[in-house]
Amino acid sequence: MKVILLVLSFGLSLPSFAQQSDDYKVDVHVINSRITSICGSVFHGESTCKWTQTLTTTIDGHKYELQSETLRSKGVVALGDYKAKLVKDETRPTGEFNRVYDLMFPDQSTRKFKVVGQME
Repeated sequence: MKVILLVLSFGLSLPSFAQQSDDYKVDVHVINSRITSICGSVFHGESTCKWTQTLTTTIDGHKYELQSETLRSKGVVALGDYKAKLVKDETRPTGEFNRVYDLMFPDQSTRKFKVVGQME
C-alpha cells in the first residue's frame, strides 16, 4: 500500500512541474558565452570579487548581452537554444529599458540574467 501512495503522490506533482516549464516561452539562442570576474574596491587590504557569466544572445530577432553574477564560477554556458521567462520589463519614455530573463537549462534549473547590452 505504501508503494502505491508513493507513486500517486509523485504522479500528482508532475503537472505542477509541467506548468512551470510552460511559463518559459521566450526562445533564447546563445551565440557566445564567457566567464569573467569583477573585483570591487579594496577594504582592509582585501578585495571582493564576483564571477559574472556573460552571454551574447538572440531574443525575438534582437541581439542582447546578458549577465548573471554568481559567488563562484558555475562553468561556461553551452551554446545553443534555451527557453526563458521575462521576469522584469521596464521601458522609459526615452526608450531606455531594464529587462531580466529567467533562463531554463536542460536539467530544468533556472538562473536570472539581466540585459546589459544591445547590438545590431
